[in-house]
Amino acid sequence: MGQHHLATLTGVGSYTEINPAWESEIREGIFAQHVRQQGGTLVTHRISAQWAADLFLTYVTSAMRYTIGTWWENNHEIVYTVNMSDNPQTVACRITNDAHPFPFRMQGEYTSYRGALYLRDVNGTGPTSGTLLIADDPSYGFADTPPLVAY
Repeated sequence: MGQHHLATLTGVGSYTEINPAWESEIREGIFAQHVRQQGGTLVTHRISAQWAADLFLTYVTSAMRYTIGTWWENNHEIVYTVNMSDNPQTVACRITNDAHPFPFRMQGEYTSYRGALYLRDVNGTGPTSGTLLIADDPSYGFADTPPLVAY
């Protein structure tokens, strides 16, 4: 599934790497309105796109649980980036869980948690190529360098 990263839009250079389970799902859809004109021609108006991800995580550390839980409690807009190698896909989204994303401890573990992140696109554009996240990575530059991809 590649690498997966989460970061806030205000936290440039700092990110959290997550490892979703294979049961995780990413969905995309387009809301459109079909209108038949008086002459019989069918016209389709694209209203918006919707992107959603259901990510199931296990062995989440206490620090990661706290960080992501704080983003969820404060309703932060976050950046979700998939596969930081050849063609990264980036989505601006929010955590839309009804309850805390990681409510359960792993069996036999005192500092590991499990749960799910439900992410939804905030602006209806879906994933974009490139990355908004500039991490301290030799192939993508350091946190203090300008972005490689325009916003």
